[in-house]
Amino acid sequence: MAVVTKYAAGFKDPSINSLPAAVLAEGRMRAINVPAVTVTNGDNANSKFYLGKMSSSAIPITGLSTLKHGAITGAADVDIGLYKDGVVVDIDIFADGLTLASAGTKDPYAAIPVADAGKQLWQLLGLANDPGVEYDVVLTTKADASATAAFSGHLLYSKK
Repeated sequence: MAVVTKYAAGFKDPSINSLPAAVLAEGRMRAINVPAVTVTNGDNANSKFYLGKMSSSAIPITGLSTLKHGAITGAADVDIGLYKDGVVVDIDIFADGLTLASAGTKDPYAAIPVADAGKQLWQLLGLANDPGVEYDVVLTTKADASATAAFSGHLLYSKK
């Protein structure tokens, strides 16, 4: 065991001759604010709810974002992912298999593992570089809703 000094990616390591990425060192917190959206009894599986847009260079802020919801019986499998021009890019990059069947609060970024926290969206998608585009953030129900209730919340992210 030893005492060590380590530097996070947003802090300049004095032994390295380059600056940290601006989005890590000087990123500004932004939010997709989602006012109440109603899921109605009879909304079929694969119904899509467009929540907002996020840049490929954004860093999702896990742990602080929330999705509050009433009891949406039947909505026991909900995904939150990305679309581009109406085409799915990754249907469950942010959340996979959330249940909204009983009222509560969820982390809309639940599918991002700790090891990937702090990564830019293009990195989470496994791309070689930043394509410089905006994606639609979409909540998709994977089962038929059998009750009517609303969800709301905010998805925080950092961007330079």
